[in-house]
Amino acid sequence: MGYTTERLNNRKFLVTGQDPGAQETYQLQMLSCNAIRPLLEFSVRSVDSSGYYYYDVTGLQSLSVLGGELTFSPESVLNLCQALAELSGSMNEYLLDIDRVRMGAEYVYSTPALDRFLFLYDPDKSVTEDLYPEELQKLFEFVLQHFDHTAERDDTVMVYDIYSRILKGTFDPAACVRMRGEKKEESDGKTASGEMPAVQEAPESAAPSAEAGAGLCGTEEPKKRKKKVPFSIAAILSGILSVGSAGLLICPGVLPFERNSYMLLGVCTLSAVTAAILAKAAGSTTRKPKIKKKEGYDTLEIEKIRPEEEEEHAKTQRELFDDATSPLPTVWNGTEDETAGMYLDDGAGRVFEIEKFPFIVGTNPVCDARLSDRTVSRRHLKLLRIGENIAVTDLGSTNGTTVNGGRIGSGENRVLRNGDVLGLGREHLTIHILS
Repeated sequence: MGYTTERLNNRKFLVTGQDPGAQETYQLQMLSCNAIRPLLEFSVRSVDSSGYYYYDVTGLQSLSVLGGELTFSPESVLNLCQALAELSGSMNEYLLDIDRVRMGAEYVYSTPALDRFLFLYDPDKSVTEDLYPEELQKLFEFVLQHFDHTAERDDTVMVYDIYSRILKGTFDPAACVRMRGEKKEESDGKTASGEMPAVQEAPESAAPSAEAGAGLCGTEEPKKRKKKVPFSIAAILSGILSVGSAGLLICPGVLPFERNSYMLLGVCTLSAVTAAILAKAAGSTTRKPKIKKKEGYDTLEIEKIRPEEEEEHAKTQRELFDDATSPLPTVWNGTEDETAGMYLDDGAGRVFEIEKFPFIVGTNPVCDARLSDRTVSRRHLKLLRIGENIAVTDLGSTNGTTVNGGRIGSGENRVLRNGDVLGLGREHLTIHILS
């Protein structure tokens, strides 16, 4: 059964009919929960007593539609491998059949920037054999046709090595991403020390580990650090020994020896050495620092914009403000929703619908608009409705928030107008208020 596109409630959907004999199954329940990140958002709707599958493709396009202007960079290929690694893990976790995922270029959706990839899971797809490797091969044949062959030699070799592993049946997307990250770190380290980077071939049997997964997400295992003795305890003990030594000098009759004897000198020396050791306040025990938690997710270090980048960043935002010509999407059907016609776009094809208030923007997976730039905080800013106005508030982000190049204070509400440009670290989003 074919797929058609349909606009509903200011969103764009890919629609296909449900198998007439289909019943409510485990996989439909799992898909309807929309907890599997690499898959398109899924829902089942009934129209005229017939069931239809709706896949939300708002702000996305299939690889086949992107067509001739599509060029895969080495980073885009790694983004695809990362998405495939997440897909494989999610299929195993939720006990779904990966062979029901359509891997053709017309069913894999992305943005023009190729920074994220989403796949279509067809619960009614007929599966009689192991189809995933075959469709994966066709997908990467499409990737090779649109790959930027002017890239560096090592990057080109990497992409063709991935395709070779697919043909051999030894392709592990997580291992490919991990090995690429290790090579990049090694290359950066040797370049910094003045040595030429060398490319080392990792064994094909290398499997992803928990440590590799942590490094891949940007969260390495924290190093052990010394557990220091509290300063107050060191000060109290040092004071007691010092007072005791002074008392022995003043009242020599306390102990059965003379004031100027070697025994008294030794006691004073020992107390002074002990006081110095305690003042250093460095214990021999070690402990592992706990990773701070916030909203159920590990807090990641946010990359701080360097001062030399700040001026260039502000200049870019002023240019965007002077000529905010982000393309508008196709006219949507009007609704009575108070947020109808409101959306953010990054000027590169990504569109974030504003469907409710408050509307949170950040890198946290639970945010309404999720970005991936490391200069953006996990909960960077929020949009809220104040009377008839839309306002923005910075949520104490590391790199702050700007409106048309002007920085706003943390917690300050700034009223927005159609076409205003919001700056978040190195990212910028233009707000469109059409209603």
